[in-house]
Amino acid sequence: MDAPQVQCCRPLPFAGIWPPLSLCTERPDHPLAFFIVNVQSAEASQESAPPGPREPRTPPKKEKGKRPKVVQSTPHQIKTVDSVQDASGYISKDRHEKFIRREYTDKIHWDFDVETLILAVFRFGWQHIPPTPYRSAGASAKDAEHYSLLGGDIRAYRKSEERPSYKPLNLISNGLLTQLYGPDDEGRRSTRQADNDIDRHGQRLDDIKAHWALSGRDSRPRTYAGRLITHDCEAVNSYKSKDKPDGTYGIARGKPVWEWEVVPIEVGKDKEDIKKTLRDIFVRCENGIFTITQATRRSSQAEREAAGNGPADKTGSDREGQSVVETGNEAPEDEVASEAEVEALLEDETQNVHTSTGHVPQKTSVAVSVSKRKRAAEEEIPTLGSKRARTTSEPSGGHRRMSSKEVQIVRYVNHIMSSNVRSYAVGLLIEGNKMRLVYGDRMGLVFTKAFEFLDKEAPLFLLVLAAMGGAGVHDLGVHPSLIFNQTIDQRDIFHFASGYTLSDALVRLEVQDAQGASHQLEFDIDSDEPDEIRPVDTAFGLIGRGTTIIAVKARRGPALEMCGSEPLVAKVAWPHKARQAEDRMIRTVRQQLAAKKSKYLEHVVDLKCAVTKSIEEMGLPRVAMGIIPEEQDRRVCRTLILKRYQRLEAIGSAEGFHIVFVDVVRAHYWVYETSKILHRDISINNVMWFIKDGQVIGVLCDWDLAEDHSNGDVRSARPAKAMSASWLPWRSTDATTPNSSNEPQSQSNAEQVTGSTTVPPEGDHMKKPRYRTGTGPFMALDLLREGNPPLHKYRHDLESFFYLYAYAAAAYDPTNKAFEHIEQWQHVSLIDIGHSKYRFLTDLREFNNVFGKAHEAFKPLLEPGSFLKQLRLEFADIEYEMDTIKRLVNREASTDLTEQIEKVQQKRDKMMTYKKFMEILGAPEDV
Repeated sequence: MDAPQVQCCRPLPFAGIWPPLSLCTERPDHPLAFFIVNVQSAEASQESAPPGPREPRTPPKKEKGKRPKVVQSTPHQIKTVDSVQDASGYISKDRHEKFIRREYTDKIHWDFDVETLILAVFRFGWQHIPPTPYRSAGASAKDAEHYSLLGGDIRAYRKSEERPSYKPLNLISNGLLTQLYGPDDEGRRSTRQADNDIDRHGQRLDDIKAHWALSGRDSRPRTYAGRLITHDCEAVNSYKSKDKPDGTYGIARGKPVWEWEVVPIEVGKDKEDIKKTLRDIFVRCENGIFTITQATRRSSQAEREAAGNGPADKTGSDREGQSVVETGNEAPEDEVASEAEVEALLEDETQNVHTSTGHVPQKTSVAVSVSKRKRAAEEEIPTLGSKRARTTSEPSGGHRRMSSKEVQIVRYVNHIMSSNVRSYAVGLLIEGNKMRLVYGDRMGLVFTKAFEFLDKEAPLFLLVLAAMGGAGVHDLGVHPSLIFNQTIDQRDIFHFASGYTLSDALVRLEVQDAQGASHQLEFDIDSDEPDEIRPVDTAFGLIGRGTTIIAVKARRGPALEMCGSEPLVAKVAWPHKARQAEDRMIRTVRQQLAAKKSKYLEHVVDLKCAVTKSIEEMGLPRVAMGIIPEEQDRRVCRTLILKRYQRLEAIGSAEGFHIVFVDVVRAHYWVYETSKILHRDISINNVMWFIKDGQVIGVLCDWDLAEDHSNGDVRSARPAKAMSASWLPWRSTDATTPNSSNEPQSQSNAEQVTGSTTVPPEGDHMKKPRYRTGTGPFMALDLLREGNPPLHKYRHDLESFFYLYAYAAAAYDPTNKAFEHIEQWQHVSLIDIGHSKYRFLTDLREFNNVFGKAHEAFKPLLEPGSFLKQLRLEFADIEYEMDTIKRLVNREASTDLTEQIEKVQQKRDKMMTYKKFMEILGAPEDV
């Protein structure tokens, strides 16, 4: 939208001429001998202005025997997408890979059982596979009593290097999918089926539905059949990714779009020198047990069609429409081998074999029959919904280094989880003749054991495809609140013609009112164009909060009554379970403002309703897998319906930014005064605005990292000597190790904690620990030091507001309505950001370098005497008081060290108050 027409009814520093300032007066006593300008008094009388926030009260004495609640806080660093982008703004493969190795290595569970994962993710087991395959027209019952993997296609796959192997892999996979679920109902032949098979698709779905009903699967087969699709081209998303998935499972055609890809596929293999003929592999169901046999005769045409592989000229497995067929089943016998013969037949029939599977971890057991595995699963694995307790599981096998292919499939899963509205994602990693499934959610990753999917464990391959082919969109990881194409007799489906647009979807929530009554609310996705594929705004990264913002409007009924007809957003996030709930914080803030300072309500985000669900209530697959995180790492899914505001970058002018800035600084103060709740995450992403009666109104949003200070300062239980490391000024030292507790790494919206993350045992009366909280480039220097950080105070948020203004002045382009980056503050490590910002405060040359590319509209702020330069000197003075603390710490023999340090801290706290901050801005403290 165009820059708002602002009614300049408030004092602005951008009206062409700056407010009158006194001449510079020298300050010889200043540590840098800098000058400062005395600013004229603000228009409002200082005597009548409200005081700054009172110091938090001393906490009440603890009740004997009562252990205080330990809450892990949730620090941010720079956005993940910023840390993985190159100078041109594109995601760098190397940076992305380094990020994954650094952040995800210790959050992976290795070598998980394949069947257990399939049961947990897709709620699908052997009993749900139809015992006989789909039969094409003209195929006899005898010819189609088993599922078939054709030897010619297997040979073509194994003889190919990586890229040429995609087509035969798709032919094998899509052939099995056709045998399982019938041909494509839209007439798009994505496997080699005959033309007259299309009409039989509906009958096959009816048969599957009847089979599922008998086997206890409460769902309906989808009306479309997904296929493996070759891509091998750059996928599209809003993060300028150049990643090229080898393929995906889904129904999209053409250039892949991460928002709508379902299961990403990574293939890695070398060419094999095969000397002998590879025979067809048959998978048959006998008394509910799927066994593998191998043909010793040439396949008939009817068998080939029954296997979903018709004449070569009717291939449509890939975008290119090319076919790959190799025959060579030359044995003349008209019989099927016995199980004993199969063992010999399935021995490796290759010479000079070179594959990329040498590093694949623990191989699954080799078996012709899956009956033993099935019995073991029934004995050891509780069914979904079982009351049987599950043990907490840690990532197995230690923190081993990921291979390049493992990192590659995680990159794809990362993209999937950064697009659309996802609860989890599943990928396929194929290396040579082995396959693994990869599961990822906001708490970590799971890799299954590798299995020989085109050899001795072909039944498992059939199970994987059957589970994916029978899964609805929610089984494939789309958030259950997002509903596509909902009709009376169909569930969670989307389709070629009408289901691939968010404009036809809706968000459905079940909420409780104040009386405890439940209401089902429905919200339409608010898209500008009816047929537009509108990407939702999802934070980049797999593990973490994964915040997603969806533009919505109340549909009708209870939603309209509760939320009104104004534009809204649904905010879906996965914060830590131990965090104070954001909706509770917002309600408290707004209730206190309404009672004491109601005129500031419009400057705090307006919450309509909220729903919070545990991972158990969400039915997250990791619960069924038994891989439950420790308490401090467990997350919840929280959905908030909020009034919709404009993002800060859309303001379009320096004047408008200043109005928004003053509004939110003032609202932030009065929130703290009325409720003692401190925001603790001031950043460009958390300040928004709207227009009311032609005027710009600033709004402070995102209260999920806020903290209640109504009980006063809760000091960290650290002895004075241990505390001393936190008070040391910045030093030029070598970086600490990447995973050290005092140097947290970057994670987009990921809540990482410093130091110990262990909840103290019962009876261990510890005080509440302190952690770094905020967004790196905007955090106060006290919170960016090595060692344990101090209490997050009100003046720290004032310092964050100063960095926010500096960031806008240095990196905002009002013409293009975009924030660039301050390169000096773009570091993975919070400690490194702190070093850079220390130089920014104390070195005039560094200060000027930061503003080297400032837009002309903000250039007046760089003139001597501007309020931005004054604020910088004030915060530099606070920083110089750290020298006093350093000298005190060096006096190890002092008996009152803690008391002396506390006095210096109190002095520092008084050096910057709300009253002084607003005085420098030249803005009234209350309106």
